[in-house]
Amino acid sequence: YLDKDGNGTRRSVLDVELYQLKIQIEIEGFDIWRRVLVPSTFSFRHLHNVIQTVFDWLNYHLHVFEAKKKGSKVKLIVMDDDPETLEWLDFDRYNVLQERFIALKDIFPDHEEVTYEYDFGDSWQHTITLEKTTRSNVFRATYLDGKGERPPEDVGGAGGYMEYVQIMADDTDPEHENMKLWAESQAERKWSPEDINRRLGHCLSGYGYTPLWQ
Repeated sequence: YLDKDGNGTRRSVLDVELYQLKIQIEIEGFDIWRRVLVPSTFSFRHLHNVIQTVFDWLNYHLHVFEAKKKGSKVKLIVMDDDPETLEWLDFDRYNVLQERFIALKDIFPDHEEVTYEYDFGDSWQHTITLEKTTRSNVFRATYLDGKGERPPEDVGGAGGYMEYVQIMADDTDPEHENMKLWAESQAERKWSPEDINRRLGHCLSGYGYTPLWQ
């Protein structure tokens, strides 16, 4: 809608509905999560980009969202860039949707459980919780806070991650130095909240990995 600034000039003012989401990686014994604000009109592809950014995943692997609601068929919200993605789906069991065309507001808040799986081999399950709705005059995703370092890419799922943690915690382990060297390219990089929010400015683009210099 239109408003007037201090000089009496009419200007456009955005009124954006935002979802505050907590995104938690489900690994027993670990508390790894990120909290973000995202416009409710973001697509699930945009949300994928947000999750990849705030956890500093490398976007190497396939992913899928799943939304459950009592009395309804489970919704699978899939990437549609790779035709092979559709080959393993059970269309009798699931309502299959394409992530580019489904807005967050089409799913939240009336689905009890929304999850994001990244890397079908390691199977990193992220639970996405809508904590509250707010409004803003800025249309963008914002990182708020978080806890815990995500597992390294291709570490071998929960079992491999436990082994990784044990080796990294013991500098006398014969595999410690090799594991430390390997993790330099696979583990989460250290970003400030300001850096994360700057990188989130790219989340409206397609699939992509933000390198160190962006």
